[in-house]
Amino acid sequence: CLSIGIATLGLVLNSGGVVIGAMLIAPLMGPIVELAMALTVGSPLLMLRSVLRATLSIVIAVLGSATINLVLPFHELTAEIAARTTPTVIDLFVAVFCAFAAAFSTVRSGSETVSTAAGTSISIALVPPLCVVGFGLANLQWSVALGAALLFTANLSAILMFAALFFFAVGFDAVKAEP
Repeated sequence: CLSIGIATLGLVLNSGGVVIGAMLIAPLMGPIVELAMALTVGSPLLMLRSVLRATLSIVIAVLGSATINLVLPFHELTAEIAARTTPTVIDLFVAVFCAFAAAFSTVRSGSETVSTAAGTSISIALVPPLCVVGFGLANLQWSVALGAALLFTANLSAILMFAALFFFAVGFDAVKAEP
């Protein structure tokens, strides 16, 4: 919730530094990497748990951002917001590198620095677009909300696919998942 509030205010204030600050505390890495792991090892229980956690995080992010935007007195489309409404191929490459960073930090034990860096990478690709979806919904700017939702969906899909491929490449598919 703190990350959502900071990111939303940073986007509305057009402050890249504030948006980056929000990314440092975003906890979206866990459920997304769990889902990639569940897909790799074939664990229905882990998959259900991670889908529920990720879905709840997404809903809270969008509704939280929309609520903040409804309360704010200004509703202009800033450059920070607009940058997250038209996904590009480069955005997809950012998500791919985020996926590898998250997967690497998961298989490397005992390194908080790597884990924190991966969490930051994940949130770079996910938290701001979710907050822009909230902005678009709160201000009835459907093209903004849909563009940011497309960016979020593309990033989430790339992160899931490439994290799962990384886990597969390092042999996690051979791990027997307990029912």
